[in-house]
Amino acid sequence: MKIGNRSIKRNIFLVLAMIIMTIIVGCTNTNQSNTSLADDNNNQENETSQTMTPASINPTVTSKEPEVSTDTENEDDADDIYVETDSNNLGALAFLGGGLKEKELEQKKQQVIDAYLIGVKELPFYNYGGPEFFCIIPHYVGSEITVKRSELSEQGELVAKETLVTTDQPIIIQCNESDLYSNVMITIEYNDESTTFTPFISLKDGSVMPADKMEVLDLRTK
Repeated sequence: MKIGNRSIKRNIFLVLAMIIMTIIVGCTNTNQSNTSLADDNNNQENETSQTMTPASINPTVTSKEPEVSTDTENEDDADDIYVETDSNNLGALAFLGGGLKEKELEQKKQQVIDAYLIGVKELPFYNYGGPEFFCIIPHYVGSEITVKRSELSEQGELVAKETLVTTDQPIIIQCNESDLYSNVMITIEYNDESTTFTPFISLKDGSVMPADKMEVLDLRTK
């Protein structure tokens, strides 16, 4: 019986040892499996983080350098001109002739436009009496032309009276009812500069009387 008891005890011990070994091996495999799974998840997260750039997260958001405008169309055009003159002049004056008929006046208008004017297709005409026709052209676009009636004072001085017309365009006027003085006085203003003159023909040689800051144009050379 002693030998039988020992045999039974030995068998029981072997069975318990095998159970314990099985449990240990199972736990080890489970830990390895969990570790492998965790490593796989970490690798997948790393790969995802490497490929998920800002552009892939939100492809509509892009980085763009500010554009530098090269548009020069809206630059200041204050120095645009109607006629080429000396830099010190505010305008030009042309004598078109005396006693012009309608057709002759139209021809003279076109002659001035073709010969001298820049960007002008039509010249307004004002008749203030008299036989003489003049074209008054401001040098700078944006200038103001004021035409006033003038007459001789008791002291024999030419004085300006009421304003006849104010414009910023080149014009043609008919004037000078008297051979002794002009019946119009003209002022051209641009910024802080101005000049005032009377368009008049010399009785001596028929030339246009010079005016301050005004260039005299000779249509006979055109």
